[in-house]
Amino acid sequence: MPTFIVERYEVHAQKVMVEADSRADAILKVVSGEGTDVDNSLEYIESDETRGISTDELTDDEVERLASVTDLNGGFIPTIRSVEED
Repeated sequence: MPTFIVERYEVHAQKVMVEADSRADAILKVVSGEGTDVDNSLEYIESDETRGISTDELTDDEVERLASVTDLNGGFIPTIRSVEED
């Protein structure tokens, strides 16, 4: 039986340490890519239901099989980013 790697979209929170003169400056530095991730602070929040793989990337047989068990939300499968055979 083949093995597949399925990549999901998820929302996480990551704490970042940065030196700054104010909260606004701290925000500006972090959105500019500055700062250091705080160890062990990555936290899973939820699956990202707003993103997903388009059914255009699947075969007709795959779409038919999936549609029989789940709502394809008008042409996309929420939370799935990619599926590759390992």
